[in-house]
Amino acid sequence: MGFDLLILFLTQINEIEMKTLDTPTPEQIKQARKSAGLTQEGAAVLIHRKGRAWRKWEGQNHSMDLAIWELFLIKSNQLHLATYTNTMPT
Repeated sequence: MGFDLLILFLTQINEIEMKTLDTPTPEQIKQARKSAGLTQEGAAVLIHRKGRAWRKWEGQNHSMDLAIWELFLIKSNQLHLATYTNTMPT
């Protein structure tokens, strides 16, 4: 029985569709922040960053790391705003 479960598990893992989080645009970052009702400083504090970093992400000077973007979406209860690109496992 244990071996059968292992085979089933491995088969399911192989069938999982791999997705990669898309890099947000400065406008998406700004919209998500505003939707959360936060200032730039407040959004930065939420994800343990400085306000200066947040201003750069909204100002097109620097792309936001995907882990930071995902953290912000999770903590601001907006993960539904995330967009993904399907990728095949390598």
